[in-house]
Amino acid sequence: MFSALLSSLVLAGQFTVTVSPTITTPVNQHHWDYPHDGNIIIIQPPPIQPPVLVEFDALGKDWGSVWINGQEVYRPQLYNRRQVLNLAPGSYRVVLTGITKYDVWSAGYLNVGRTGTLRVVFSKTDGVYVQGDPTAWLGDRDVRNGIEVWRR
Repeated sequence: MFSALLSSLVLAGQFTVTVSPTITTPVNQHHWDYPHDGNIIIIQPPPIQPPVLVEFDALGKDWGSVWINGQEVYRPQLYNRRQVLNLAPGSYRVVLTGITKYDVWSAGYLNVGRTGTLRVVFSKTDGVYVQGDPTAWLGDRDVRNGIEVWRR
């Protein structure tokens, strides 16, 4: 439908078709107040980046939860200590908790997309370490107040 509309406007003489930056083919000499001097501008969408493989690996024996952007996505328990997720490139708010949501072990932002895979290793006592891109994790300074962590 858009191509039909565009073709009709070009044939009606309301546009100048730009073939390349140096070659301009005038359709009609009629000047019409169209942005960018009457040239048709085609904007290419940004390239689609593939999802990033992110593996969460819980050390120790403590049961817990992994929350991403306020949604619980994984509960490490007795035998399922690893979970693999595919995340789109971007920044995510990640909160690592114990059994209850307010027993916060660690919290921060995970920047995904600079590498194709990340491995997030965490535990109740040792914090968070990211393999694949050590600068991908930006942890909160203070997580002692579990209620305040959820307001950030």
